[in-house]
Amino acid sequence: MQAKKLAILGGGQLAKMLAQAAKRINVDVICFESKQVENPCAAEIAPVLPVDFADLTSMSKLIGDKNNPITALTIETENIPVSLAKALAESVTFYPSIEALKTSQDRLFEKTLFSELNIPTPTYFNINNMNDLYLGLEKIQHNSVLKTRTMGYDGKGQQVIRWQGNLDKTLPIAEKAFNVLANSLPLILESFVDFDYEVSLISVRDKLGNIKYYPLTKNTHESGILRLSEAPFSAPEADVLMQQAQTHAQKILSKLDYVGVLAIEFFVKNNMLIANEMAPRVHNSGHWTIEGANTSQFENHVRAVCGLPLGSTEAIGFSAMQNIISTLPSDEVIAKIADLPDVHLHLYGKSPRPNRKLGHITIWADTQDKLKEFIKNTTQAN
Repeated sequence: MQAKKLAILGGGQLAKMLAQAAKRINVDVICFESKQVENPCAAEIAPVLPVDFADLTSMSKLIGDKNNPITALTIETENIPVSLAKALAESVTFYPSIEALKTSQDRLFEKTLFSELNIPTPTYFNINNMNDLYLGLEKIQHNSVLKTRTMGYDGKGQQVIRWQGNLDKTLPIAEKAFNVLANSLPLILESFVDFDYEVSLISVRDKLGNIKYYPLTKNTHESGILRLSEAPFSAPEADVLMQQAQTHAQKILSKLDYVGVLAIEFFVKNNMLIANEMAPRVHNSGHWTIEGANTSQFENHVRAVCGLPLGSTEAIGFSAMQNIISTLPSDEVIAKIADLPDVHLHLYGKSPRPNRKLGHITIWADTQDKLKEFIKNTTQAN
């Protein structure tokens, strides 16, 4: 029987980890990456073809080649042109849905979907000009965040506007923030959430509508970039929050007729979840599942989009994931990490630069107390 073949739009670290997972279950992988990207991470594991994503005709021929049939086409980033996805979906099964891709690319579309499904969100307003911003601030009357509607990630494309007690005093700050982002109109203004902490839910849905959920993950960010994830999240309110998260995710997955892994990031305030954003793909906060769950998010995504049965999402013990950002660890540090029990180093093959994710460390323990100690040790080693 011929092996299933998965095509991935993108050739970065997520594509690399998808390809690694696919090989373990006898699924072949081919990646398509922009010609502008040099030394794509996934090339270490699978063929990566340099392409022009704007050339719909050539892309359609590559994807629809009947001499080299593809079982399914998926993405490692939501920043794929919707026009390209629509064109390719005419000749090959494409997951997630076009609607999911379109929604996740635009923060306003995302927040509108959450609101339609009665999922709590920060207060938000579409911003086309300074007058819109003036009206939005007048209604919020609190700290707020002005964001680009598209292409923002890891804290990019965001300006915090601190409320100064009244609108007149706040306007100079608002005007400065608007001018920084004015080339990216339209924008979105969101009320600033004074959250207690942040969590994410990684879920997976197959073609038959079966849904499985990974344990809730607690996340720590610095300067808008994820630094640490811990799972399963453990606290007195954990069960209540998990039920809320599953209810919200089920609504989104069903509404979008979703197939594959979906990540939703939430703020937690007074034991209530407030949806921040979603990602229609495998997610950084789910990297702990590689060593810490019966089936990783990467393998379950491959299973879902290729029509294979979903694997168990149950956690094994307690896990954490620490991102390696900006600077690669020295050989000495790598040796120290290697000496720590149940600590796994994943490097992506990227060259260092400020605020770039270069890899991650996965830490496993059979108790939460041991996990905390391991986190402390690896932080000191790194």
